[in-house]
Amino acid sequence: MNEDGENPSLNYAEGTLLLRPYSDQRQSINNLNTFSSLSAEIFEEDSIIFRWEEYAEEVEFGYTSIIETQRRIYQLPYSRFPILDLKEEEEYYLEEGEKIDITPEILAKANEIVEGESNLYTAVFKLANWVEENIEYDLNTITADAALSSSWVLENREGVCDELTALFISLSRSVGIPAKFIAGTAYSNSNEGFGNHGWAEVYFPGKGWVPYDVTFKQFGFIDPAHIKLLENLDSSSPSIQYNWRSNNIVLLPQGLNITTRVLEEGDRVSSPFDMRLRALKNNVRPGSYVPIKVTIENPFENYTSNTAIITKAPGMTEDNLKPVLLKPNQEKSIFWIIEIPEDVEPNMIYTTQIEVKDLFGNIKSKSIEFSAGNDYEFVSLEEAEEIIGELEELEEKTYSEEISLRCESNKSYYYVFEQIPLTCKVRNIGNKILNDFSVCLEGECRIIDLTISEEKEISFETLVENKTELIVSANNGAIDLINNVPVLILDMPDLRMTAFEYPTQVNYSESFNWSFELTSEALVKNLEIHIKGMDHYVLNQSQGIHHIGIESNSRQFLNNQIFIGINFEDEYGNKFDISEIKYIEVMNLPWYASLYKFFIDLIN
Repeated sequence: MNEDGENPSLNYAEGTLLLRPYSDQRQSINNLNTFSSLSAEIFEEDSIIFRWEEYAEEVEFGYTSIIETQRRIYQLPYSRFPILDLKEEEEYYLEEGEKIDITPEILAKANEIVEGESNLYTAVFKLANWVEENIEYDLNTITADAALSSSWVLENREGVCDELTALFISLSRSVGIPAKFIAGTAYSNSNEGFGNHGWAEVYFPGKGWVPYDVTFKQFGFIDPAHIKLLENLDSSSPSIQYNWRSNNIVLLPQGLNITTRVLEEGDRVSSPFDMRLRALKNNVRPGSYVPIKVTIENPFENYTSNTAIITKAPGMTEDNLKPVLLKPNQEKSIFWIIEIPEDVEPNMIYTTQIEVKDLFGNIKSKSIEFSAGNDYEFVSLEEAEEIIGELEELEEKTYSEEISLRCESNKSYYYVFEQIPLTCKVRNIGNKILNDFSVCLEGECRIIDLTISEEKEISFETLVENKTELIVSANNGAIDLINNVPVLILDMPDLRMTAFEYPTQVNYSESFNWSFELTSEALVKNLEIHIKGMDHYVLNQSQGIHHIGIESNSRQFLNNQIFIGINFEDEYGNKFDISEIKYIEVMNLPWYASLYKFFIDLIN
């Protein structure tokens, strides 16, 4: 508080903190302690009110609080859209605000996005996804300093978190979906810490308010690092309000400072979602574009959502995060294209890693092999886009609310000479009897009838070469459904040596450790690992990833080469071998070792 005049006097001054911790289904307040550097009366209601009746040049006030948040997965049943019956308290969140406005352009865009939609969860997802895909998040725009209206954001297609959220809320309200503006703090990797943030909550009849963070691409879910401090109709609501009565005194607010830190992390919870990652092309030439398929399975009987995030890849051609709507028990696939490096050494085989995770900590990884030789295929961007386009068309037929089709084989790989057994379970999940249902694989069909809730099991056996998946179809004229079963077809075991770690230079007579990994989808047996100049190693069998660690002395590699050869068998007793050479420079050789090396080089 600053004087203005010779005889200042203060009747009272009040500061109302509108930002305060909330308690709800995902957030609880463990304690809340207020403080003020000048004696004050403090009232805690929907806000925290500080009242002073003494004068001071400067006053510092606020609160400290310990807040516990939980990871909550929102799974929602079918809810009709448009919403027909709302209570007065929900209808309030259909009104316009100063910044969250509803113009004819906003109404037209919202109708365009949700036209023909009868499911509320799907309608809300489409609105959030449209904003995320079409509005650029840009801290360098004028919206970073002053909040602008939803109509401005729609016209200019840019904004920060408050603007993206405001437009999402405006679009939702314009088609009769109640939505709140939420202010608080959230952790961001880009900021490397907590910062002020805004997101939304959407009302679902019978289930209540569900969070949507369009900026973070978390639809129907927010991570535990979101802390809610304010909910309101509009994004222009202040964080703090002042009023006072005085003589020759003017209040000069210095702003609000929010500091957040993590005191304790809870136990890690495993993801309930099953996720699979596949490279749709492998063994490609440098510069190729490889289509990637990520499949997420919804374990719930209700609607929910997730976000797939590519965390490792050689060259992304698009955004690495993609939200995905999941219908009850649905397996949903999403696609990316990655670019393989072009500038590589000739006659070398390279392995690159792809890794994907979801919002709940589920991580999957896959290796792609490429070479500068002519033995491997080149895949252009157009070819990769064509592959994905065909699969996306098929993806529309992988889910039905009337019938469930699940097929699987008993192994993850087969050899070209093997018959592939396939078991399919077909279940009527609708409310009508289904007659004359045709279930087919590669032209071989079975005709079945299904009463309500009935499930039948069908078996197939086929010989398939050079395919990455089997497609089973189910059709009765009214329903057309498919199920993709990924398969790996091998002409020999796919054993590879990867992830080499070794020094490129060592001194003469120096001991050192080095390692590599054996990777194979197929089971391999009776492995003999020969390292030139050393004793050989024996493994009974290997499958998946097997780490090999070795202790050596540089005297064993005076020819500057580490040669590894492996003899092995497949599960049928067929014999194979692979080899690899790595180069290492042995330095500071004494004269006799140099002479010995001279004769070795002559022989080789």
